[in-house]
Amino acid sequence: MRYIRIVNTVVAVIIGVTYLTIFHRWWQPFFGETYQGRPVDNVSVRRKTSSENKNKLFTTLRYDDEIIKSETINPMKKKNLPWIQRYYQLLSLLYVGHVRNGSLAYRAYEMEKQLRVDPEAYNYHFYPQSVDLDDVVKTIQAGKPSTTKPINNPHVPVLATPTNMCKDESGSGTFYDLLVAIKTCVQCVGRRMHARSTFMTKNLWGRFRIRFFFVTGLPSKSQPNFFHFDGINVSFPKRRYNEVGWWVAQTNLFSESSRYGDLLVGDFEDHYYSLYTKQLFTFRWLSANCTRFSKLFLFLDDDYGVLPVNLIRFVQSLPSEILPSLNVGIRFQNQFLVRDKRSKWGMSRNEIPWPIYAPYFAGAAFMLGKDVLTDLAIGMLFQAPGRIDDAVMGITMFRLRYPVYTTKKFSHYVDSTADMQTKVCAPTTYIDKYFDWRTNSFRQKK
Repeated sequence: MRYIRIVNTVVAVIIGVTYLTIFHRWWQPFFGETYQGRPVDNVSVRRKTSSENKNKLFTTLRYDDEIIKSETINPMKKKNLPWIQRYYQLLSLLYVGHVRNGSLAYRAYEMEKQLRVDPEAYNYHFYPQSVDLDDVVKTIQAGKPSTTKPINNPHVPVLATPTNMCKDESGSGTFYDLLVAIKTCVQCVGRRMHARSTFMTKNLWGRFRIRFFFVTGLPSKSQPNFFHFDGINVSFPKRRYNEVGWWVAQTNLFSESSRYGDLLVGDFEDHYYSLYTKQLFTFRWLSANCTRFSKLFLFLDDDYGVLPVNLIRFVQSLPSEILPSLNVGIRFQNQFLVRDKRSKWGMSRNEIPWPIYAPYFAGAAFMLGKDVLTDLAIGMLFQAPGRIDDAVMGITMFRLRYPVYTTKKFSHYVDSTADMQTKVCAPTTYIDKYFDWRTNSFRQKK
C-alpha cells in the first residue's frame, strides 16, 4: 500500500510539472499568444516565438513607435535603457489602475497626474517617443550611430535656391552677419514685393552683411480646404490661386524666383498645415549649407518686417561668443491648448495631452544661433510633425533642454512712434505707420 501511495505521488508530481511547462503551449492558439502581467500598463509577458533565438520569458513594452525588450520582470534594473524609458516603467509600476488607451504621451500624462508631487510640472519628454532627444542629438552630432530611428524624415527635394547664397560662383562662400529667412505662401506676391521695396533694400544696410530670402512650397494640385486630425475637423476657404489654376501659379512662382533670385522652394504642398514641413525644410537646408557662413539666423513671417538701424545695433551689441547658442524671440508661455474640434488650432488629448504648451517662440519673429539651429534640424526628425509649428518647436526645445529667451525688441504690437523706435521686429502694418521708408526716418508725432 505504501508503494502505491509513493507511485501516485510521483505520477502527480510528473503531471504537475508537465502541466506547468508545456500545457499552455498546446492551448495557446485558443487563448491567445500573450497573458497580462505586472506592471499592468502596456506590458505583456510571453514566451519568445520560434523565430527568436532564445526561449525564455522576457518583458515586451509596446510603445507607439518602438518595442523595448528587457530580460527581467523588474524593468527598473535595466540601467542600459535611456532614463526616459526607465522613468515610464517606473510610472507603470507605481500607478494604481490601468491606462491602456491613447498615445504614449497621453498615458504618461495620466499617470503623472496621480504620481507627481507637482502634477502641473509637465513632462514634454514623452512627445511623441520615450527617447532622450538631447542624448540622441548629441550622439549624432558626435558622428556616432544612433539606435533611435527618425519618425519624421520627409524627403523634400529643393526646387529653387537663392542665387549665390552661402557660396559664390567660384565655390567659395561669403560670410554674413545675419541671414534672414522669410516664410511666405505661394500667392503672397504682394507681401514679398513690399519687403523687397522696403527693408530688403541694400542701401539701408551699409557695411552690415545681411541676406534675405523667402521660403515656400508649391501650390496644391488638389487644393484641399478640409482637414481631419484625430477628431479635429477644420475647413478653410479656397485658395486665391484657384482663380488662375495651380499650373499658372507654379509657373509664376518659378518666374519670380528666376527674376529676383531670393526664393527657396521645396517640393511640398503649401497650405496652413504644412508650416511644420516648411520649418523643418528651412532648418535642414540652412544647417546643411549656411552654418559655415553665418553664426546667426532670423526667421520672419512675410507680414513682419525689421527696422535696419535697430537690427544692426541689436546684432552688434551681442557678444560674438554667445551667437552660436543664442535663441530669442516673442515668448509664448502658459498658452492653453485649444480643444475645439472645429478650430484650426484644435488639438486632441491623444495628440498632445497636456493642458498648456511648453514655452515657445511665436513663429512670426525669432532668432537662432547656428548651434541651436542645427540641434533643432536634427531633433525635429525624431518629433511628430505638428500642425502648430511654433508651439511644437517649443516642445522640441524643451526636450533639448534649451531655455526660451525673450526680448521686448521683438513685438506683435506697437502703439506709438516712441515705442517703434525701440523695436527690431514688428508687423509691417505698424512699421509702415510709424516709419517712412522714403526718407528712412521715423514719422513725426502729429
